[in-house]
Amino acid sequence: MDINVCQTGMAGTLDAISTIDADKILATFFFYCDSAGPTLCPFSTNMSSALDIFNRFQVMISYLNSTHATQQDWENATAIDTALTLFQTGLLQATYDPISLFPTIGSGLVIVEEFILSGNITYETIFDILRAIGLLPDLEDIPDLPPGDPHPEYQFERFHSVACTDTGGKLFNSSFEEYAKRLPVLQNESWIGGNGVWTQFLPCLSWEVKSDDIYAGPFGGRTKGRILAVGNRFDPVTPLAK
Repeated sequence: MDINVCQTGMAGTLDAISTIDADKILATFFFYCDSAGPTLCPFSTNMSSALDIFNRFQVMISYLNSTHATQQDWENATAIDTALTLFQTGLLQATYDPISLFPTIGSGLVIVEEFILSGNITYETIFDILRAIGLLPDLEDIPDLPPGDPHPEYQFERFHSVACTDTGGKLFNSSFEEYAKRLPVLQNESWIGGNGVWTQFLPCLSWEVKSDDIYAGPFGGRTKGRILAVGNRFDPVTPLAK
């Protein structure tokens, strides 16, 4: 374990808000789809390898080119940009629960491909795309979180009370211009997670509540007993690098 990484973790600097290995985790989907075959992963139909499946995915995504759509003054340019961002964010969520979501995505991408290649991307079809990959259930299937939540209107505040506090207050009062510099860096680190992670922590610029229970060191020294850190190479929640 790298003590320097721990010491300058999320509570340390703006640079700590990253998406470590997110794209590599998603890459395992293409190997899963190839191994599962067309029956369990229809997106692999007529594909002979994981690379073929990935290339099919790349061609599909190339049609969500909002920059080109904006330059051509297409009416749905904004919808295309929104569709891409939400699709990327949805795929990032799938890396946290691949057992449940990889099979759904394997079937749903066939439907998504039809929507995208048709060129008829609207705000209505965005919801259809998210439903197809299992990331937007029907309203009657959405449970209360938590069950019987007396104040669901505060879910946004509750989320950021944790997310922003985890930064140790380092983002509070940062300028938008300073924080904006992180966006291209995050986008370069992760195609599926860069936009979403940057947006997720944006409210922390004005979140003034600070935790009094964040351990900032010192780190190092000898312990009375050995410490065993258990994880896997592409754990998206607690990567070994942390």
